[in-house]
Amino acid sequence: MRSPRPTFVLLPAALAAAAIARPVPARASDGQIEINQTCATLTGCVPGDTPGFPILVTQPGSLRLTSDLVVPDENTAAFRVGADDVRIDLAGFTVSGPTVCSGLPLGCAPTGSGVGVDVDLGDPPERLVVRGGSVRGFGNRGIRTGASATLEDLRVMHNGVTGIDAGARSVVRHCEASLNGFMGIAGPSGAVIEESIVSNNGNVGITVSNSIVERSVISSNGSAGLVLVSGGSAIGNLVSGNRGDGIVTTVGTANLDGNTTIDNRVFGAPSDEDGVHCNSPCNVRNHVSSGNDGYGLNLFSGSAYGQSLMSGNALGGVAGGTNAGGNACSGPGVGSASCP
Repeated sequence: MRSPRPTFVLLPAALAAAAIARPVPARASDGQIEINQTCATLTGCVPGDTPGFPILVTQPGSLRLTSDLVVPDENTAAFRVGADDVRIDLAGFTVSGPTVCSGLPLGCAPTGSGVGVDVDLGDPPERLVVRGGSVRGFGNRGIRTGASATLEDLRVMHNGVTGIDAGARSVVRHCEASLNGFMGIAGPSGAVIEESIVSNNGNVGITVSNSIVERSVISSNGSAGLVLVSGGSAIGNLVSGNRGDGIVTTVGTANLDGNTTIDNRVFGAPSDEDGVHCNSPCNVRNHVSSGNDGYGLNLFSGSAYGQSLMSGNALGGVAGGTNAGGNACSGPGVGSASCP
């Protein structure tokens, strides 16, 4: 008896081509989607993505790099996230563009519109997580997020404008933001920045509104080290060698506890950079301020300071504020022999 012939189904040419070309995201054993330079440039990496940068992420999920990612120019983003609850694990790899920042004052080239990890600005997604690697060399920003993001264990360097531009209520933890053209870290309101290094950025190190900055090193930035807008708290930070005031407040009451501000000055030129310059009421305690070109503490009406040491500041230990006790002021400078 003759064996039955196999049956073949002929697909229309367009359907057949689509079936062959459609990328199937590679998944690790833990369910994470694997991202690499090959899928970014040749096939697309996630559902809805097409070949070429940026990688478009339109669904919640967990992504993990398996190679470095390199974009072609200063105007191209690596990731654009348009969904809530996306997690990107850089897994020790680097996401990079062509921009390099160097010199004093710091200059960056080439600059452009590219952002390493970006979000859909029309409807910024929430709860983005980026961790564990480096983002460098983008023409504009290194990382820009929506609200309630978590950024941890990252090095964000050599970006044309800002290293990390975090949304409201975000957490930045164990990160380094250095050698960015304008600012190291920016946060709108309710952010927490902790145990991070922010250094050698072209302008301000950190600017945040009604936020907490704690146990961080903020040094050698081109203007003020830390600017607290609309109040907030700075706790246990070392703020040193900035070419502007160490810590600045604008409006709202700020709480400064256990910080050290030293050697904030414009080297080689007369200047009046204060260790702390409060343009609004400040509560200062357990503070050390020395070697600044202005005052150790330059305080707004209604401020108070206690348990603090000011020494060797060029214009004096303290200007303004109420002495709450336990302070010491010494060294050269106008009025520096005692605390007012």
